[in-house]
Amino acid sequence: MAYSSEVGNVNVDVLKEKLKVDRKGAEVVFQNEELFIISPSIQNGSNWFDLRKINIERFYNSKKKGLLLLRHNTYFLIADLNDFTTQMMRKEDMKSTSTGGDHWKFNIISIGDFFTVFNLSNKNVLYSMKYSNVENLKKDVDKFIKSISAYSGEVDSDFSYEKELILDDLDNSEIIRHINNFLIAKGFNYSEEDIKNFYLSLRSKPFAIISGISGTGKTKIVQLFAEAIGATEKNGQFKLISIRPDWSDSSDLLGYRDIKGDFIKGPLTEMVENALANPQLPHFVLLDEMNLARVEYYFSDVLSVMESRKKDEEGNFTSSPLLPQYNEDLTLPGNLYIIGTVNMDETTHPFSKKVLDRANTIEFNEIDLLNFDSMMVNESGESDKPLTVSNDVLESTYIHLKDAFQTHEALIRKVSEIINTINKQLEPIYAQVGYRVRDEVSFYMAHNTEAGMLLTETEAMDFCIMQKILPRIGGTQNIVQPVLEELQSELKEYPKSKAKVEQMLERVKIDGFVSFWNA
Repeated sequence: MAYSSEVGNVNVDVLKEKLKVDRKGAEVVFQNEELFIISPSIQNGSNWFDLRKINIERFYNSKKKGLLLLRHNTYFLIADLNDFTTQMMRKEDMKSTSTGGDHWKFNIISIGDFFTVFNLSNKNVLYSMKYSNVENLKKDVDKFIKSISAYSGEVDSDFSYEKELILDDLDNSEIIRHINNFLIAKGFNYSEEDIKNFYLSLRSKPFAIISGISGTGKTKIVQLFAEAIGATEKNGQFKLISIRPDWSDSSDLLGYRDIKGDFIKGPLTEMVENALANPQLPHFVLLDEMNLARVEYYFSDVLSVMESRKKDEEGNFTSSPLLPQYNEDLTLPGNLYIIGTVNMDETTHPFSKKVLDRANTIEFNEIDLLNFDSMMVNESGESDKPLTVSNDVLESTYIHLKDAFQTHEALIRKVSEIINTINKQLEPIYAQVGYRVRDEVSFYMAHNTEAGMLLTETEAMDFCIMQKILPRIGGTQNIVQPVLEELQSELKEYPKSKAKVEQMLERVKIDGFVSFWNA
């Protein structure tokens, strides 16, 4: 559907003023305590519009009275949304595209002040719409909603939406066990320790980078992790975005205005809208081959907004507007998790410390070609069934260190002492970490404790050093080698970190230069 930015803004203002509703996440969705409104603005000569399945699902979840309120030039067409979906939106008439997702397409026929809608896939069924204009909109809507009921929870059998039970009472060990079994049932081998680390990494910060040599399953672990807890591309909770090497700003990711002034949403913006509209469910964005383009160029706006995260009066995560020129209500929600996969070779770009500071960098380089456990027949069939879980199982408890300090003071002091010792050894190469890294390591350790010690304290700290500190190290032999030798001794309690430092030492002696990525 083509939207005029000018008319779209007028539509927003009219609905806010006349009906006292606010736009919620998606561009065409408006709500207040009583009403759920889908209000497309039709600006094309053929009079067609479409309705997305995900917005209808949002309506069903709201349990409110629903209106379809079409803005057509200077007038509005009104319909009972519940009745419209029942009569006009059969499963077999649904279309699916990569840009529009699952949707239905309709056309309007007008004769004087009479308006009829038909489904372009089923032109035999017509639906009459009520007419109103801007001046009479409030009066007409108030009269209309008296004749309709809130959604009852019963869905027409022809409609494809099925409400799933959202689980929020599973403990962390049960979640990890389920995800591990799900991955095995799908034929993939990952250690349970790595799954625990990935889980804790997302809880401490909803942005992670997965590195490793090609073919180790970096993309697959993200896809299957998300699928195991109910997030798929089909239901709008998962999106794989392939990064192109020519991306030089955020427009391909977030969106841009075309020559007509219409805002063309980027794939990340669509996922943010989905997450805002379904706050009870986790949503995942996978930036595949993240460093084919310079991350600082196309992702800097998102990184900046990510650092503005805070909690509102109701305790929900919010942030500064992601696209203030498009929608001031579009913020990064607490149920959106962004994961990038990276390879390091001659076709890719290195990361700046700005990016590394803001992510957990998880390395997948261990390969066991003789492990065939996941190839065994899954006789029970239970472990390969995904669960639909609440976002509560992943959402971080903390944003600021003071939030965790009262309940985890001893742990945070211990973590700070360890990092401070490492920092002193990193000073000669200016690779020491700041408060942000200290805080996020503390959050990781606190979440591990609250989860019933998924990892031992030493194992958890080992992962944190590997993911938050060592990726910053790099340089020539005469500068870096003495630092690595000191770290080799200092990190003897942490086997993963010590092994990585030893790999870097070996590499710097051979090549005269080393980084975390080429060791």
